[in-house]
Formats: sequence, structure tokens, C-alpha cells
Amino acid sequence: MSRKRQVYSAAFKSRLVLEMLANDKPLSTIASEHNITPKNLQNWKKTFLDNVEIAMEYTTPICQHSFSRILIPIF
Repeated sequence: MSRKRQVYSAAFKSRLVLEMLANDKPLSTIASEHNITPKNLQNWKKTFLDNVEIAMEYTTPICQHSFSRILIPIF
């Protein structure tokens, strides 16, 4: 029987990435506290940092932003 893939919210991912960037705890500690793999955290951090410039664009509201520019890895 196959396992169902866990889906995490964007808010959850962002909160953990910001916790990683604050350097309060090591990546492995954060991953084990939330029962996720360290590789997931690494991938979320990369996606977050690759797309952070969208938050700093003042000319286009985020709700009207072209989502074709967002770099989301496809697995």
C-alpha cells in the first residue's frame, strides 16, 4: 500500500525557513522537531530565496504578479 504524500501550507514552510534564516537552531533540529526531512527544508529555503525579490517589487501588486516567474522545483 502506498503512503499518501504530505502537503504543507505556504505559511508553515515560510515560518520554518525564517526560523532557519534566524540561525537560532540547526537545520536538523528544526526538521526533527516538525517531523520532516532536512532535504525538504533545504528545498524550501532555496525556493524562498530564489523568489524573495517578488516581495520587494513595489510596481506590481503580488495578487497581479505573473506567476510564470516563480521558480518552483518540480519533482
